[in-house]
Amino acid sequence: MYCEVIIEYATAKEIDRLFTYSIPPELLDRVSIGDRVKVSFGQSKKIYIAYVINITNQKPSFKLKPILEIIDETPILDNKQIDLANFLVNHYGASYAASLNAILPPSLKAKAINQSKIEKIVVFDEINHEKFKVLNKEQEHVYNQIKQKEYKSYLIDGITGSGKTEIFLHVMRDVINRGETVIILVPEIALTSQTLSRFKERFGNRVALTHSRIGIAERQRLYIKAKQGKIQIIIGPRSAVFTPLENLGLIIVDEEHDASYKSFEAMPKYNAKEVALYRMKNNGLVILASATPSFEVYYQAKTNQIGYLQLTKRTGDAKPPTIDLVDMRKELEEGNTQVISRKLHDNIKQVLSQGQQVMLLINRRGYSTFISCRKCGFVIKCKNCDVSMTYHLIKKTLECHHCLAVESIPKVCPSCGSSYIKFFGNGTQKVEEYLNSHFMEYGIGRMDLDTTSGKEGHSKILQSFRQRETNILVGTQMISKGHDFENVTLVGIISADTSLFLQDFRANERTFQLLTQTLGRAGRGKLNGNVIIQTYNPEHEVLQLVKNYQQQDFYKNELTLRQIMGYPPFGNIFGVLITGEIEDEVIKSAHLLKEYYIHYNKNSQFRIIGPVSAIISKISNRYRWKITIIGTERNKLLTYGKYCIDKCSENKEVIG
Repeated sequence: MYCEVIIEYATAKEIDRLFTYSIPPELLDRVSIGDRVKVSFGQSKKIYIAYVINITNQKPSFKLKPILEIIDETPILDNKQIDLANFLVNHYGASYAASLNAILPPSLKAKAINQSKIEKIVVFDEINHEKFKVLNKEQEHVYNQIKQKEYKSYLIDGITGSGKTEIFLHVMRDVINRGETVIILVPEIALTSQTLSRFKERFGNRVALTHSRIGIAERQRLYIKAKQGKIQIIIGPRSAVFTPLENLGLIIVDEEHDASYKSFEAMPKYNAKEVALYRMKNNGLVILASATPSFEVYYQAKTNQIGYLQLTKRTGDAKPPTIDLVDMRKELEEGNTQVISRKLHDNIKQVLSQGQQVMLLINRRGYSTFISCRKCGFVIKCKNCDVSMTYHLIKKTLECHHCLAVESIPKVCPSCGSSYIKFFGNGTQKVEEYLNSHFMEYGIGRMDLDTTSGKEGHSKILQSFRQRETNILVGTQMISKGHDFENVTLVGIISADTSLFLQDFRANERTFQLLTQTLGRAGRGKLNGNVIIQTYNPEHEVLQLVKNYQQQDFYKNELTLRQIMGYPPFGNIFGVLITGEIEDEVIKSAHLLKEYYIHYNKNSQFRIIGPVSAIISKISNRYRWKITIIGTERNKLLTYGKYCIDKCSENKEVIG
């Protein structure tokens, strides 16, 4: 007998394929598909870990090496997981090795992980039926539609505070009662503890939590417990979609619009929503939920590819907050150069004096976003990246938020020697400083990457706010999603223009989503809410549509534009990023690659844009250029995109 294996960490294209090994007699009865094994690979005879993908009795014509050792007591992968890895390879063009590593728990060593024998499911806590709230008419209608299972997946398009979570809980109860299991995806680690407490209140110790800040050993234990059927509900961010739960019957994707569900950096670059839909393709249900659905999911729902369910009212007597736009140009004209407008300041003062709470969004961390010389205009940039350095007040350093380089603050301009150096732009620390100078007695919390880096960073800040130890919470976009504080009656958005003018076709969509999600934190309890949006462009169409709650108009307008341009959901995008340490070589390679794309673009099926310098043209001393290709048929676009890269890499010369 022989086995076909994938070598772990085989990221190079030439070795990212199946290799055949013989099975020695002493291991013949023990080797199974899904096993981790040790093999000798390559001329150096170095020992590698490999995954058994197939077992066959077909002997190849060439000489084979034997597998050396089986690592684990029982197979670490099953056929469903191997099928899922094939999906990642075929759908995203990922490598087999990277796909398997995404599915498996992190940092597996070349020794067996602790697997006890498979046991029966332990007796979990009883479901606490008393904690389930009575659904209102809208919620009841949505719940009943999902129970009918007309579709395999549904979008719940519900305004903030409309009670989507309570519907999740009711559907989960049905699934658990059938003996099936559930995955709940949330976009931010900050939301996992809040979601966990809500679900544990109903389902007790049937619920488990996973995310990147949980220890490696614990994540490995969760993986084994899931495979052994000892977990029924798992909550976590993007990677939780791979949890190998037995009898999986439901995947919920909360705040489905959030960009964090896409893996942009590490391989494989996947979309957790698409992975969820694939896992449930044969049986089970996917619920996608948001107050601001992504355009792709919204279009699928509107064209009856998935079920479309709406929630238009907040639960109880809660009303949507009133929204005011403050023109910061007038503030400057009238002498206010502070980060907070006079109207927002007065409202903060009034709300706090009434014993209520405030949330403030500014989507930049740090103190000042850049330092510039007022004499010559020189801006201090990172030496490794083409971005300005951000000033951090507490550390009194300049930091790059891309390569994490740190520099001291210069006393004179590095360009002209002038002492007229000034801080410009605003970040969370600057807002915090302003608040401390005016409202310190009420308690101020700050929630950004700098304050939440520890294991319990998120939960401590949120707990302090929930217990009224702090009454003002300022933060980046991590405060905009899903948080439910009934005493928050005022939300301030410090700079609504940050993402409006980015060189990205999704700029309007992301701005609309961020503002709408943030304003939804106000007035969720019995008290009415108010939102103040500070902007230098109050007449902008997106801001006006947000102010007047014209979401359907916004989606209609944007979809019309997307259709004209061929952007998603009407087309697909294949992006290529060319990077290197020598800029001229990067530019040359980018233009050479474009020639291949032009040459193989038969019948002009695809639209080729670029090459152009990336929005951030250099990160960590590597220059970055990009090519964007748009096509209507996804599979053809993926094949074409990869084929031209391979051809260019093989030939490295201009084609005729």
